[in-house]
Amino acid sequence: MDLSFEARLSARHVSFIETGRSMPSRDAVLAIAAALDVPLRERNALLEAAGHAREYPERDLDSPDAEHLRNVVTRLLDGHDPWFAVAIDHRWDILLANDPAQRVLDRYFDDGGVPGPPNLLRLTLHPSGYRGSIVNLEVVASRLLASLEREVTRRPDDEALGRQLDEIRGYGPEGRGGAPVDTAVPMRIRTPCGEAGLLTVLMTFDNPLDPLTDDLRIETLVPEDAGSEVVLRELLGAS
Repeated sequence: MDLSFEARLSARHVSFIETGRSMPSRDAVLAIAAALDVPLRERNALLEAAGHAREYPERDLDSPDAEHLRNVVTRLLDGHDPWFAVAIDHRWDILLANDPAQRVLDRYFDDGGVPGPPNLLRLTLHPSGYRGSIVNLEVVASRLLASLEREVTRRPDDEALGRQLDEIRGYGPEGRGGAPVDTAVPMRIRTPCGEAGLLTVLMTFDNPLDPLTDDLRIETLVPEDAGSEVVLRELLGAS
């Protein structure tokens, strides 16, 4: 009943679709997907499963027709300098990075021991990544794992995302899931210049028109307080 109300379809029709007695029209698929807040990429898959053509054009950030979006994202990332900022997709794969973030990626991936391609979850939780510097590792790992579990629930057909969840769970006992709390929890890190707190700020695009923009997120790590900023600026000056 709730779904039929949100999708503006009769409960009888929704029931017939659910039990396979009726094949949904294109409009019905889109209405149900919108009511369930299904990602745009998954809406395309639903349409194809129902025998309809895709609704949303699929491209990647390197496509010629994505040049404008790429330029917008690059400007946003550069505007966060000197703080770490990356553009990531729904698998936390890093698509673009500003200069501070790129220096971190160059240190940890490939020769640094973290397997590629660059991924924010691997950077944070892989044994060869940043986890050894995180003071409150159990809290950070639990929150990241909970976010990944929610994404897997939203995208049940994404096999790569499911494999990533298994990989992250295998990194160690600190990476336990659980419901996140409502307040922002900083990541406390040890540095040669002292301990600092980092808060994660996420940016997304409102009313996306394609799966690329729908999946895209900009993640920035900013100092939690004035003391953390002093430590981080000293660390950046030393590096």
